[in-house]
Amino acid sequence: MSISISSTIFYQQDGSTVLWTPGHQPDMNVTYGRDYTGVSVNQAYGGEKYTIERFGLRRFWSLSWSFLSETERSGGSTNAEVLIDYADGQLTWFQFTPNGGTNKYSVYMRQDTFELTEVAYRVFSLSLSFIEKL
Repeated sequence: MSISISSTIFYQQDGSTVLWTPGHQPDMNVTYGRDYTGVSVNQAYGGEKYTIERFGLRRFWSLSWSFLSETERSGGSTNAEVLIDYADGQLTWFQFTPNGGTNKYSVYMRQDTFELTEVAYRVFSLSLSFIEKL
């Protein structure tokens, strides 16, 4: 899975309203991968393995932003806090595009707690982790 992060945008479920478009790209330590926890493996007494697929592949991403402005954190109607409040932890899914709208993924947050850290006067950092909706 090769993804080029060119313009990160978060949309509401129907894709019509932008929740947050960060003013700059995430830090270079973007993590993305594949989650196969929906596949269970059982082993018989003779050693034979049997697999059951409840669901297949789910993509996940972990992104961090440093140096978010006060406006990107909590100003206006499209900012990081609006996205976090909209997602309500892991309750509500939203759409994420890592490349300016070319690909949209329906995702849930993978975390229940969120920290906005003030790294300088009125400058913040934030880390988000989410997983693809089935």
